[in-house]
Amino acid sequence: MKTHLGFVILFAAMYAASAMGLPAPTSRYAIDGSLQLIAPSSHFVTEDTLSPLHGISIAEAGSSALALVLSVPAGSFSASPSGGVSINGSDTSTLTMTGTQSALNAYLGGTHLFYLTGADATADVTLSLQVTEQGGSGQTASASTLLHVDAQPDADVGVAIDNVADFVNGGATTHYFIDVHNIIGDTQNLFLTTSSSANLSGFSWTCVGNGASCPAPAGSGAISASFVLPGDTALMFDLQASVAANPENPTVLTASLQAVLILQDPTPDDHIASDTNTVGIFRAGFE
Repeated sequence: MKTHLGFVILFAAMYAASAMGLPAPTSRYAIDGSLQLIAPSSHFVTEDTLSPLHGISIAEAGSSALALVLSVPAGSFSASPSGGVSINGSDTSTLTMTGTQSALNAYLGGTHLFYLTGADATADVTLSLQVTEQGGSGQTASASTLLHVDAQPDADVGVAIDNVADFVNGGATTHYFIDVHNIIGDTQNLFLTTSSSANLSGFSWTCVGNGASCPAPAGSGAISASFVLPGDTALMFDLQASVAANPENPTVLTASLQAVLILQDPTPDDHIASDTNTVGIFRAGFE
């Protein structure tokens, strides 16, 4: 009768959830007994953050102690013994919790069980669960939950360029100030290059760091440099170039920033920047 009553309760819950437009609960039953393991069909977790796991419970167990095993193909669990629940396998991908039904449900109903994704993980992960009676019939029940990973930015890096002018004199020199920054996030290995229109030549540059180390204090030629940029740091390059006198075509200088490894960046559009200037002997409108 316990098994039949369990099905009636679950069916009623599914019907009520459907009527209210809510997701139905997910439950798995042992084929040969009344033990039930209830878990949500999906759960959101945050990349590289200890995320609490909720919504797991056990029903219709006898008085025997229970062993609940959780496993994932990637990432790890974090939990500590409490309230009559013993823990084995914390900080690994397979965790075993042992206790009575009431102790386990109280533990699972609190904020005691956490999941940590693999480093820089973005793919969803399936959480497999199985509960086993350690005495009596030894019956088991199982369930699974899809852990949706909310990917977080590794860093917010970018490059900006400006020569503080919209007009340059042909036959003169101009200075381009190139700012490379990492506003937030982890330390990144980055690679900076510059390219230009044909009427710019004779490049030389200097570099000043703000919380980060320059690849070199100075150099010649177009910039092609790799460096390490921790969070909340920046580098400022001063690139000097000679402007051809003729023809009086616009000058264009472009700076491109690349990450050595795959980078999750909330603003990827600022990995490239350009500055365009009009060229002439006198600025238009000069009298």
